[in-house]
Amino acid sequence: MTDWLPAAPVAPSRIVLGSVFFGTDISREHSFAVMDAYAKGGGNFIDTANGYALWLPGGVGASELTIGAWLRERGVRDRMIIATKGGHPRGDSGEFGDLSRPEIEKDLGQSLERLAVDAIDLFWLHRDQPTRPVSEIMEMLADIRESGRIRAYGVSNWELDRIEAANAYAKAHDLPPLAAHQPPFSLAHVAGCDCQPPVEPA
Repeated sequence: MTDWLPAAPVAPSRIVLGSVFFGTDISREHSFAVMDAYAKGGGNFIDTANGYALWLPGGVGASELTIGAWLRERGVRDRMIIATKGGHPRGDSGEFGDLSRPEIEKDLGQSLERLAVDAIDLFWLHRDQPTRPVSEIMEMLADIRESGRIRAYGVSNWELDRIEAANAYAKAHDLPPLAAHQPPFSLAHVAGCDCQPPVEPA
């Protein structure tokens, strides 16, 4: 449907809806209302993550579960692009994720179950793990994509040199490249929500 996300069910809208606090600080009812308004305004791209709100009581998986319920109740899966993330740091493990195959498989499996979808349109690696070679990471992502469980992959919070190295490896080995990068910055803030402040651009 688009040059950078060709396997998506629809062409992506210009504005992507974030969902960090869906099902926690933003109630399920309010979350549904936000997604309804977003879709009514022409939006079709919702972004979530396996690790969203894990620091809040009852937060583990809440965003994905809320989005999955909305997709089912509204019957709009074939009209929405769904992105989620895996590889978030565990507990006090620091700023770097665990991008081993078992951990990514675990995160992806949980996300598919919570969202109740057969495939993720765009799967992000939530953090980098600089000690892990990009060759291993790209081979893993390409293999998972080949299995049909994800349609495209990208990275979040990676340094430019690692992105360039990953795409250079993909090109040299005839693998799909990283489709996108998600930096820790947003133009929007949820009004009236007792949430973390917006992250300033680096």
